[in-house]
Parts: sequence; structure tokens; C-alpha cells
Amino acid sequence: MPQSERKLKANESKQSVKSKKVKKIIIISVSIVLVLAIAAVAFLLWNNSQKDFVATVDGTKISKVDYLYYLKNSKMNVESKVILQDTADEKRIFWESKAGIDILGDALPASPTETNADALKRLTLEDMRDMALEYQKAIAENSSAYSKASPQVRQSILDNLKQNNTTQPDFTKKLLDTFGISFDKYVDIITRQQVASAYISKYTSAVAVTDAEVETYYNSNKASLDLITVKEVFYPTVDLQTQAGLSTEQQAKAKSDADAAVVKIKNGANIDDIIKNESKDPSLSTNNGKMQVSLDANSKSYYQPISDALATMKVGDVKSILVDNVGYYVVKYESITVFSDVKDKAKQALQSSKYTVQMRTNYASIAIVENGSIVTDIVVNKI
Repeated sequence: MPQSERKLKANESKQSVKSKKVKKIIIISVSIVLVLAIAAVAFLLWNNSQKDFVATVDGTKISKVDYLYYLKNSKMNVESKVILQDTADEKRIFWESKAGIDILGDALPASPTETNADALKRLTLEDMRDMALEYQKAIAENSSAYSKASPQVRQSILDNLKQNNTTQPDFTKKLLDTFGISFDKYVDIITRQQVASAYISKYTSAVAVTDAEVETYYNSNKASLDLITVKEVFYPTVDLQTQAGLSTEQQAKAKSDADAAVVKIKNGANIDDIIKNESKDPSLSTNNGKMQVSLDANSKSYYQPISDALATMKVGDVKSILVDNVGYYVVKYESITVFSDVKDKAKQALQSSKYTVQMRTNYASIAIVENGSIVTDIVVNKI
């Protein structure tokens, strides 16, 4: 072989070796980059997983999503019961206060050093601990409890939306805007809640109580147990379709018609005839103008102005009551329940109370291990 050809071959060989080394280096570099990328993703996933739960109870994680759902529900419940106006300052002052209120079956706060916000966070966590442990027992007793309940819960929610003329997309948007959760997550939360509640109800009914205990309980809790039956005539001050306020003249007429109805009923007119001819209540076809109202001070609701008025009324009294941003209700006090009417209800409430006390006593020693400062960092007034 000529010398020139041998040199050419040698150069080609060197170039080949060099090329292979470069390729090897590139492959190694790419592999390192991939490993580092995978490691970074793994770390991010792990880091996020460490932030997606607020505490553990007996090895079970309490997710942050679930906790915020229950915390916000409790917050809204408390704010409605103490009738806070929708102003940031009033709410902030209340949640930063240590004055406290007796609500949700517990005192807020529990100590002079605890703010209302801190008490609510603690009580919510304790309630979720109790529910998580009861849920564990329910699943241990019946492993298919969740899978059987879930489709029933979903259908029940959909049926309720239909009855209230609410579409699933609208409700889903409200869930996202209010709680930051999807419809499926809502179904999951409610299903686990119902599985735990069904388990509790099963064993609550076995709690022994005497008739004397039930009557004593009733006498101490009449406001939350008794129901007042009223007949009502409704004169709206808003458009029932859009909820927009009616004109000043239309609202004045609603008040005038309500006042006139009170006079007619007091003068002997049959309220049933007035209900039939004048009431604009959307539920008229199903309730015929009759409803039952609780006087429970911890049951603030749409009808609370009516409950408040009934507290100073007696059987046979008639009154026109304004429910803000809704309309005037002409209410006739028909009757109120007595012990025999609500004995079963009182018994169930007493059994539930005893079971809850025992459950909390049993679970008080089970530690809630908080995940860092996640709960501490939550600002109740801003959720």
C-alpha cells in the first residue's frame, strides 16, 4: 500500500476514534442532564407532596384541600351566626379577637391566649381527626362502604341541583370559586363524610338513655328542638327570576299589600284564601303557604328574621316581617311542638351528644402531628 494511502487510513482511523469519543461524551452529558432533570422533577413532586397535607393522625394524612374546605365552611358558618357584615375590617377584628363565642358545640376561643381564628383552626383539625378515625373504623367494618356510597352521593347532589334549578357547570364553578375544588373532589369529601356519619349513627342509636334524661334534655334545649308552624303570605321586593330589586314604587306596594293582609287576617279573613289569591311564594304549590321554623339562635338562615319575630309572638298572632333583599312575609303563628311531638328527636340528639363526648374523650389522647407551619400560616380572615 502506498505511503500516502497508509497516512490517509491512519487519519481516518484517528478521526473515527475522536468522533466516537465525542459521541460518548455527548451521550454521557445528555444522560447526566436527563438524570438531573428527573431528579429535579422528583424533588419538586416530593416537595409538593410535603405541602399537600396539614397533619397526620394515627398515620393518616389530613389533606390541605380537605382541611381548607372544612375550615372555610366553619368560618362562613360562624360569621353567619354572629351576623358579621360583609366588611373586611369587621371580619378581621372578629377573627383577631380573643373575646370568643360559644359556637359549634365548643367555646371560641378555649383560652385567653387563643384568638378566634386560632381556636377555629384547632377545632376544625380536632373534628377532622375524629371524623378520620371514625371513617377508618367504618372502612375496617365494611371495606366497600365508600365505593357503594359514592355513586349514591353523586346522584343525590345532582338531584338536589335539579330541584334548585342549578346546573352542574354553575355549581362546579361555585365550588372552584369558593373552595378551590372540583366537582369530583366535592363528591369525594361528602362521600367520606357520609360514610363516617353513617357509622356514627349506627352506634349512636345504641347509646343508652332514660326517658327522664330525654325530657330533661328537651327542657334544656327547647329552642333547638321545638318547631313553630306558621302560615305565610309572601310579597316579594325582588324579581324572583333575576333577584334584582324591584322599583321603589313596587317595593312600596309590596309593603302596603302586606300591611293590608295583616289587617284583613286580624279582622277575621281566612289566611288560606289570602295565600291562594295573593302569595307569590315559589314553593306555594308544595307547601300551601305552611312552614316550620326553629327558634334556635345557632340556626341563622334565610328565615332568621321570621324566627326572631316569632320569639316574641304567641299562637294566633299575625305580623308582617321584612326579610332583607327578599320581601315581606305576613306570618300567622299557628302552633308549636311539645315534648311528645319531638321526643324521638330529643332522644336522638341526647344520644348523639353522649356519643360525641365519649368519642372526643377516646380520641383526645391521639396526637395530631401538624406538618410544619402549614396550619399556623393559614390566615382565617383571608381564606
